[in-house]
Formats: sequence, structure tokens, C-alpha cells
Amino acid sequence: MVPAVQLTQFVAAALRWDREIDATSIEVTAHDGIVTLTGFVTSDEQRTKAEETVRGLMGVRRITNRLEIRSAQPDRLINPSITGNAA
Repeated sequence: MVPAVQLTQFVAAALRWDREIDATSIEVTAHDGIVTLTGFVTSDEQRTKAEETVRGLMGVRRITNRLEIRSAQPDRLINPSITGNAA
């Protein structure tokens, strides 16, 4: 089994190297081969891609994906009518 610290570093590096994922807001923890991803990505595609990237790594037995999706532009409303500010 891969030690937790080494697995955490390995997973974090793999996420940083994947050009389809903005890993700047992703935190990785590992224990007994169980990897937990927390933090934020900008799309469901990135969330799925992060899990797929981790799944194929040596030492990963299971993944808990707690990544949340946030807009890349937090000040811009995706749907202004939700807050009652529709034009």
C-alpha cells in the first residue's frame, strides 16, 4: 500500500498536470487508499474529470468526490432571475 502522504502528493500532482482541470482550488487527502477530493471546480466536466484522473492512479482504492461547482466569475450571476434582479 502507498503511504498516505505519498499518495496525497501523487494525486495532487496528477490533478495539477491535467490540463482539463483547474486544480488550484482542489484539496486532496488520503488514508488507506481512500482519496477525498474537496474544494471547487468551475464545471461538472472538471468534477468528473478529476475523479477519472484519480481513479487510474496506483494506490487508489476508493474516491470520495466532494468537489463543488462554482462559477469562474463569482460576481456574475448565471441566472439573474433567481435573485429577482432580472432586467
